[in-house]
Amino acid sequence: MSDFVDIFSDAFSEAASSSTAGFLEEAVKESVAKAGFSVLFATASSEFTKAAIEHIVGPLLKTLLKIIDPTQKKLDALLNEPLQTGVALTRQALAVQIINENDSRLRDQLFHAALLVFETAYSYAGSRKGHNDERVYIRLAQATIAKALNAPGVVLMYLREFTSTLKERLQLAKREVAVAQENLQEASNQQTREGREKALQRRTEMLADLGPMPGPTSKPSALALELGLDSRAWHSFRQVILKEAHVPSATEIAELQERVESAEERLYRMQAFTKFWGLSID
Repeated sequence: MSDFVDIFSDAFSEAASSSTAGFLEEAVKESVAKAGFSVLFATASSEFTKAAIEHIVGPLLKTLLKIIDPTQKKLDALLNEPLQTGVALTRQALAVQIINENDSRLRDQLFHAALLVFETAYSYAGSRKGHNDERVYIRLAQATIAKALNAPGVVLMYLREFTSTLKERLQLAKREVAVAQENLQEASNQQTREGREKALQRRTEMLADLGPMPGPTSKPSALALELGLDSRAWHSFRQVILKEAHVPSATEIAELQERVESAEERLYRMQAFTKFWGLSID
């Protein structure tokens, strides 16, 4: 998750800032600063549309194509083929020099074909584990292509789906921070006398609940019956309980602190990314 946030935040910021530096009117710059770059997709004025496509949508789409391009990745063959085709069609469309209406029509046909092929890739990615990032990339690419086609309703459809996915990932990132902080706090508490005493008491109570190892001559405890523990699982469960009274070392505390900082950094990057795009996600 953090990878795509880093890529988009850095690459899009660079592409967008270099594109906006020379041509955007002050009013448009102000709108982008306040609302984020989603304003270029959803609310750009009609007189601004052509310039936005040329100076903003193009660079952002090229950035997306670099990210989506499967040639440097090990992907499922069924997913690899439509991604390659979609990238190739979109690059062909971007390479078309518009001289007359025929050129414009051909470029739009290439964009339309890319949208359809990317939809196939999106469907394949959804049916396989570990390809959630590709689904995000594809939806943003489709939104950008739809903007190039001046299809605002389709743009909003893709952006809504992207926003929904990003919201889920933000919640996961917040949960990751909370869990990391809880683990660090618990480990820090166990370094105190009071914390060690509580951990020992908790371990004693949990071992009592676990009861003796299930066997021909011993009756399993209610907890062992509820969990369906055999002798092997009982031993594993007991080892987990014994660790409850473990006093973390300074090295372990440092590692937990690093995990907290890493989780907080990922969350920060995601929040910065949503702000960049002007997406309202609580």
